[in-house]
Order: sequence, then structure tokens, then C-alpha cells
Amino acid sequence: MDRRLRRVGVRDSAERPRNSKSSTTKETIIFLDIDGVLLPFEGKRFKSTCGSLFPDHTLEAFSLILQEMEGAKIVLSSTWRVQDRFRKEIIAGLRSYGYAYGGPLLEVDFTDLTDPDMHGERQHEIHDWLQRNPDKVGAWIALDDEELMEGVENAARRAVFQGHVVKTESHIGLTVKNARYSIGLLQAQLSMP
Repeated sequence: MDRRLRRVGVRDSAERPRNSKSSTTKETIIFLDIDGVLLPFEGKRFKSTCGSLFPDHTLEAFSLILQEMEGAKIVLSSTWRVQDRFRKEIIAGLRSYGYAYGGPLLEVDFTDLTDPDMHGERQHEIHDWLQRNPDKVGAWIALDDEELMEGVENAARRAVFQGHVVKTESHIGLTVKNARYSIGLLQAQLSMP
């Protein structure tokens, strides 16, 4: 197990709950934003030791989620989804951390994207994807620094998003605390009958 995951208190794989597939095709989905999540807006104050575009602390936290929720699928919900070169840049940044420290970021990829032609409220874009893929989703979270719960724009779908949103602080990005909260939300959803 890589030293960074040990440092944040990840259990040994024999103890770790798995996102095990049953006879259904339902999967654990992570909707991933980039700016303010993996790339803090005050990024110059955070460092990457592996040459990634993203700082170590956000990649360590994201790796922790993927380590604990083995088999989770990533749906890119960021505006970075609209250009192939941006998507490749994200994958290269994630994998550079994996090459340096091991773990699930070594082979990470996107399962899907929210609709690249749909631009507006992030909550609406994610909801659209969920509506188009109801048979694929067993558990899901949205990692985002944008408001997905509050405000007039989000009011109509607030109940759908309750218990699925992990809101990061834009100037800090994803933290280990956010990662543990994410894992808890997903495990709670997976344990529901």
C-alpha cells in the first residue's frame, strides 16, 4: 500500500469494504469537477512533488476515495470535459501521481462525461446524466466546489442531490476530510436495501 494512503489512515485491503458487483450492472459513480476540486484556485501555494498539474493533497484525497471504493467509475462533470486535450491533460496529471506513489490513479480513466453541449448549472448537467443512465447508478457522489444544493436554480432537484454532494472549498480543493466524507456517503448508499 502506498505510503500516502497509509498516512491518512486507510485500512488494510483485507479490512476494506469493497464496491462489489452483484448480478446487477449498477455501479458507483463519482461526478468529478476539476477547478476548485483537484485544482485549487490558489494553486500556487500548493505543490506537486510528481510533476502533476494538480497538487499532492488533492490527488492524495482523490486516490483515497478510489482506493476505498474500488471499481468506482468517474464521470467528468467539469467544464474541462468539452475539449479532448483538456481531458488528456487531466488523465496525465492523475497518472503522474499514480506513477510516483502507486494506487488507483495509475490506471485512472473517465467512464463518461456529462453532456458537453449542455452548459448551465452543474446540478442540472449532473441530473441530466442521471436521468439518461438510471440503470447504471447504484451509488453516486458529486465532487464540486460549485453550489449544488442551495439557491433558486437548484431548488427543484435539491432532494435528488441530498446525501450525494461533497462541496470543496475552491481555494483549497479536495482534502482527506472531504475524501472520508465521500467514502461515508457512498458506503451508506451501498448499504441501503
